[in-house]
Amino acid sequence: MDEVRNGINARTIILDFSDLDEPINHVEYSSPNAVVDHNGYVVGNFYLACYTGGLRILDLKNIDSKEVSEKYYFDTHIEHEAHLARKPRTIGFDDDHDNPRKGNEDLFNGAWSVYPF
Repeated sequence: MDEVRNGINARTIILDFSDLDEPINHVEYSSPNAVVDHNGYVVGNFYLACYTGGLRILDLKNIDSKEVSEKYYFDTHIEHEAHLARKPRTIGFDDDHDNPRKGNEDLFNGAWSVYPF
């Protein structure tokens, strides 16, 4: 949400916890798409639910070399592309959470969680 709110594409931060006393930021993946990366799940590949941006599957085979790339994509919300073609995406936020009519009503459509099993 922070990315979309600030007009930048999604960023996924992959941490190395091999030393629990000193975890390190191993690599950051910046999506080429204006989507929200959400609920990542790793089984071989890295599966990301990206709401209206669909299912994104990242290739981690070269993670040791800090190389992460999108391997597959499955569109779960074709209306997203039609919406983007009509006008730039704008999102309104209700910081007080007291008005259900504020905000972008289609923001959380599409894939909100994915499971590779």
